[in-house]
Amino acid sequence: MFEVLKRNGLARTGKWLIEEQDKEVGTPNILFLNTDRIKAPQEAEVLIVDSEIPTDWPYIKSGHSLFSISDDNIDDYTVSPYLVYPPSQKEINDYAAKLNKDNITSKVFVVAGKDESIADSVSDVDAEVFVLPNAPHLITRPRSFVNTLVNLRESIGYQRMIYTPGLGTPSHIALLLYCGVDLIDSIPLVLNARLGYFLFTHTKLQKEDITEDICFCPACREGKKDYESILAHNYYAALSELKTVRNTIHLGQLRELVEARVRAEPWMVSVLRILDRENYPFLERNIPVSGGSIIATTNDSLQRPVIIRFRNRVRDRYKKPQSKKVLLLLPCSAKKPYSFSKTHRIIRSAFKELTNRHVIHDVVITSPLGVVPMEVELFYPAQNYDIPVTRTWSKDEISMIQEGISEFLKKNRYDGIVVYLPEDYKFVGEVLDDHTNTCIDTTTSSASLEKLKEVLNDLVLPYDKIGAKKAMRESMDCFARFQFGIAGEKLVKDAEIKGRYPNLRIIRDGVQIGMLVGDRGMISLTLEGGKILAEENSYRVKIHDFQPKGSIFAVGVKDSDDEIRIGDDVVVLRDNELVGVGVAQMNPDEMIESERGEAVRIRHLVKSK
Repeated sequence: MFEVLKRNGLARTGKWLIEEQDKEVGTPNILFLNTDRIKAPQEAEVLIVDSEIPTDWPYIKSGHSLFSISDDNIDDYTVSPYLVYPPSQKEINDYAAKLNKDNITSKVFVVAGKDESIADSVSDVDAEVFVLPNAPHLITRPRSFVNTLVNLRESIGYQRMIYTPGLGTPSHIALLLYCGVDLIDSIPLVLNARLGYFLFTHTKLQKEDITEDICFCPACREGKKDYESILAHNYYAALSELKTVRNTIHLGQLRELVEARVRAEPWMVSVLRILDRENYPFLERNIPVSGGSIIATTNDSLQRPVIIRFRNRVRDRYKKPQSKKVLLLLPCSAKKPYSFSKTHRIIRSAFKELTNRHVIHDVVITSPLGVVPMEVELFYPAQNYDIPVTRTWSKDEISMIQEGISEFLKKNRYDGIVVYLPEDYKFVGEVLDDHTNTCIDTTTSSASLEKLKEVLNDLVLPYDKIGAKKAMRESMDCFARFQFGIAGEKLVKDAEIKGRYPNLRIIRDGVQIGMLVGDRGMISLTLEGGKILAEENSYRVKIHDFQPKGSIFAVGVKDSDDEIRIGDDVVVLRDNELVGVGVAQMNPDEMIESERGEAVRIRHLVKSK
């Protein structure tokens, strides 16, 4: 029995109960080979064995090969015929699939096939662990490897584990888990030790090439380079990386680690890029809408699903406030949110005395997000990212920003455009028709600020004055639409906004319907707000006929709207009657298919009558 505890994209931590042994194992984990010739380290948490051996460790048993297995050595946790074969051999695939379905009752199922054929191979299979026996061969073809993993996950759902035998050197672990793998093994650690290789998270080194002490792990302190010492080092390196990855999953920062680790081998970079660029719809469903800090240091960061989703929402969901007539393009700042930075405070001081400041629309131009209207500067990851500042832009960044500006201006029309960007942003002007540059040298120089004030003053004079309250309500309308789609417009219609930015209460007819929480960067619903969203048939989780007393667990979920993502505020309904509001802890597919785990963390419950 397996239950997910924490999610970070496709990666997750969980607990796996090996029932017949009455042992619980944390995941992700390394299955350490333990035989007469190869002994697992004392630090191992779970073993893979080749026979019934006395052990206090939880374990699964290897069934060896297609030719040596017999029915009498099959039990609930036996890896059935290992079926290591070239995936191009369709006849073997077909035979393997038939053999598994007809003869094997183990909870550990060996998958036949690759890519799209995976779905047929695993249909109607009731197992806990699905083994990709040809994984070492598949990584030589990164696209096939990624497609196989994605199709397997889509086919088996989220309550089963994926095991890739023969993979799992320290440099591979972060990427494999990011791709949705739950279990790896110690076989590559042993093989590399046999060949004299010390393994690290960034490379591997031959023992003959090492001229001084290699590291400070217990195995290396004695300075030996024999097989046993190298193997012990490899074990420590893998276990250390496993702990690191588990912690980054918990913190929601696995992607940062992956981008660092994939530089070790070209195939790993290929896997990451193919996963991002060719599987975005599937990957994005598993990416939370809130989270921790994002360090965007490479061009691969431009393709992160959370980044693409933000850009897509600017394109598809965002609509500028009606009162905004003049577009002001501004640079990003190191401090987030932008409006709290010293640079932006100085810029705002230049036009704070303008008679009609609220017809000016502040929009930030940045990498990797592209175009960020100031109304949504709090929404993840706009206030959570950091980038290296070099004053140089890659071709990919320039193309992304120019495309984003062009798309933005197709839907949002202005009477005037003012560009207040440093010299290194000059490529922005290439996609603008009629505009005025006002940055003479730096964005904080007196000359630049004076020119900005002069130009803006002339542009805003013809318009009726817009008050601060109206401007704030229109800004909240933009934010609600960005978070909830069209339903968000109904949520804040005719509402009054109270409080001090960034923590703002949304009041309608004297009742609070929600609150924009600055740190979270999202609107948190009250029960009254939940009623409005439910009427719009959006962000709904439907449950079976029971009265919730706390969190909603997946076993109680009947249906869930497709737009929901982990971290979203949702409304909980029973027979179309509101029973609560809370925060989604699973994507909609996982909520519906799962029988274990928290689906919605309830914030407010309707009191039972």
